Amino acid sequence: MRRVLKVMLWIVGVVAGLLLLAFGVAAAVPLASDPPIDMANHGAGSSSVAPATSGLLRAFPAISAPADNETTPERAELGRLLFFDPVLSESDDIACATCHHPTWASATGGRHRSPPAARRRPATP
Repeated sequence: MRRVLKVMLWIVGVVAGLLLLAFGVAAAVPLASDPPIDMANHGAGSSSVAPATSGLLRAFPAISAPADNETTPERAELGRLLFFDPVLSESDDIACATCHHPTWASATGGRHRSPPAARRRPATP
């Protein structure tokens, strides 16, 4: 019994030592740096086939609004309030921002969940 315990402790010690060695080597190896980004050919609205590596690298394109429906600070604030307001959903607990989070450029962030069956969605033109 004592011999089995000694062998088990020896194996655990060897594994722990190998893990420490692996972590030490990984910590000592420098990380590869990101490639330089050609700002003229990458980012939002780019004609390049290579994707942007770190989000929107250019200013968001100008919004084309009809002359009789100009964007005002008041309308922008109303849009923000409606986007984050859960009261528009039937269950009063789901806002647009629940899935379309601004941190992810108002995308779903890779989460493709099904909406609740009874949820009312506003009509889109």
